[in-house]
Amino acid sequence: MRALLEPLLAPGETIVAMLPFADTPKRPRGPEGKVREGVWQSARLHRPLALTDRALYVFDAARTPLPRAVQGAYPRDGLRVIGVVDRRLGVRVVTIAINGEGDVPFSTGSLDDLDALVASLA
Repeated sequence: MRALLEPLLAPGETIVAMLPFADTPKRPRGPEGKVREGVWQSARLHRPLALTDRALYVFDAARTPLPRAVQGAYPRDGLRVIGVVDRRLGVRVVTIAINGEGDVPFSTGSLDDLDALVASLA
């Protein structure tokens, strides 16, 4: 993740938190049908996250846990943590309001920097 991210960082931009095991659940089908663009789609996808002091970077990993590219960069002023829910086996779900994407749920593992991400965005 770091190798894909470093060329995109501005001078002096530092990484605050990395969530390499984050994924988005399958999005419920609405009246518009299947959603095939954006962060939260109609299929369960791995979406590793990296938060810097300036932006949230969402990676595209499709259905594998290995990131292939940066899917999008979202400025920090357009982000808000809606809530964090603890699930079984150490899984935690954080819902982040992202300008232009809506409220996106991310499932994270116990090895992710979720506490650092939430504290930084609070």
